[in-house]
Amino acid sequence: MEPSALVDLVVGFYRHEAGLGEGDGVVLAVSGGIDSMALAHASLQIVDGPRFQIAHFDHQLRPDSRADRDLVRDFAAAAGVTFHSAADDVAGFVREDGRSVEEAARLVRYRYLEAVRHETGARFVAVAHHRDDQAETVLLRLVRGSGLRGLRAMRPVAEHIIRPLLTIGREDIVRYQGAAGFEYRDDPTNAHPTADRNRIRLGVLPALRDIRPGVAVVLARTADTFDGDVEALRWAASEALDRCAPRELQGALEICRAPLAELPAGVIRAVLRHIAEQRSGEFPRRSDIEAAAAFCLETKSGGSLTLGRSLQIRRSAGRLLFAPAGDWRPAPDAEIPLEVPGRIELPVLGATLTARTVNGDAATRLAASFNQAGRDRDPLVAAVDRDRLAGPLSVRGGLPADVFQAFGRDESVALAEYLARKRVPDWQRPLTPLLVAGTNIAWVAGVEIGEFCRLRPESRRLLELRLEYRGGPPGPPRTAPVADPEG
Repeated sequence: MEPSALVDLVVGFYRHEAGLGEGDGVVLAVSGGIDSMALAHASLQIVDGPRFQIAHFDHQLRPDSRADRDLVRDFAAAAGVTFHSAADDVAGFVREDGRSVEEAARLVRYRYLEAVRHETGARFVAVAHHRDDQAETVLLRLVRGSGLRGLRAMRPVAEHIIRPLLTIGREDIVRYQGAAGFEYRDDPTNAHPTADRNRIRLGVLPALRDIRPGVAVVLARTADTFDGDVEALRWAASEALDRCAPRELQGALEICRAPLAELPAGVIRAVLRHIAEQRSGEFPRRSDIEAAAAFCLETKSGGSLTLGRSLQIRRSAGRLLFAPAGDWRPAPDAEIPLEVPGRIELPVLGATLTARTVNGDAATRLAASFNQAGRDRDPLVAAVDRDRLAGPLSVRGGLPADVFQAFGRDESVALAEYLARKRVPDWQRPLTPLLVAGTNIAWVAGVEIGEFCRLRPESRRLLELRLEYRGGPPGPPRTAPVADPEG
């Protein structure tokens, strides 16, 4: 690659890959080494493009590291670019935290760069990783046992980090420096075969080049292939998740277990990984995903499992709930008086409940239609005997002390026990709307009416009730018995 072509490539990257326009802010992460100095020099050749600033972080791992900062500061001053710098005792952080030096240095450096980006309002931080770095990363993650997602290695655009040089080889950067003549500083620790990455750079890659010249290009291309495979798997996971009747529930996600169980094992793992990434931002280990898959595929009800640090999976009545770890509990709507005729909103559920009274011949016809439809009628529609509803009407969620005598039953049982028999997931039970007449439950909305207010042959005034959910009711469709005027 000709030196001038490197600048053209960087210009094209900013415009097309990163989507940057004139005046958009970019923080250039510059260590003082040849790679980052080449990125800074090439970027600052751009006229009428992004607005650049330079940031330098001193890890204080070498006695002469201050000279790196001075070089970058002077370069920024000569170019008329704003310069930011900070330093931290990375070695001390390693002693306290127990991480490797490489990992700790990366963590504190990126924290600082993100802080500069945020403070300056820049869109991106640009770092100088190149094709040889990509090859090293693929090998490093391979020997550490990374999965497909890890083997895709570094991305050209990853959230607020961009890598304009990722398709450029180290030899192109050296050639560019020779033509441009900018100063840079070598980090002597890069030649010490102690860190894993250095051992790959100094020993493994040269040996691989003896076997296959151009192996860095091959490894970088492999990372691109894995990237496409990961995107395909993510798409498949999203499509598969849609088959599982997903529903948002107060910061949690509820899905149906049976469609999940019908998927291939690899897609099940992809769905669980997709949910974990979307809900918690974590990337669980393979062993954690395997444990979660086994838990989700069990047919028995009950139990919970923590996936990662911040996501809990619960299992109940053929449904799975992915909720924030800890003491997550659904909060039902407050009790709302119901006027007849009337319509009330149930915002927590995303539903409305309407009620109207039907008299005379119309009531007789309505009762007959319920009778003819039998037990297959829409469970979200019910009719009860209006004259048997004593006391004010209201709609509320369930309470621990609630008891319910269901249609056709001789005695009352605890409401929670009744809903469990009806295969209502445990987290939905407090949310299930109840039409209450005085102290009696007249309708467990979407499930069953009360025996005391069922329609009878002598019923002359009917209360028709309808529950409508925006986006569909929670859980798979359920059928429920309805009022039978023949008793």
